[in-house]
Amino acid sequence: MRKLNGYEDLRNLQRDFALEFKKNAPHEIITADLNTYLMFISGLASGGLQSQLEDALERFNMKKWLEKSFYDWFPKYRFLETWDLTHYSALNADLTFFNQARSMMLEVIREVESNRTRN
Repeated sequence: MRKLNGYEDLRNLQRDFALEFKKNAPHEIITADLNTYLMFISGLASGGLQSQLEDALERFNMKKWLEKSFYDWFPKYRFLETWDLTHYSALNADLTFFNQARSMMLEVIREVESNRTRN
């Protein structure tokens, strides 16, 4: 799976939105929270999902977590959701890549569930 390339962009983002970070997430480290979120996705994409597809409860739990965006996992950063972050190009590429991976894994889970209900 891909490694996070947007660390410098995260530093710039924290600088550019310093007041918002101070107000909404004063004692938080977005890098750690983003790593937690992306490594969850990466772990599932690297084989974790496949090992859990057979168990209905595991599928349910994985689907529940994969349906959540970074902002759902960490609502304290929702203030960023309304901004266009495309000029943080490396960070934007990371987020786009991992969101695509998340969507693809959700499709796999839904396909497995669909096949189970047909059989």
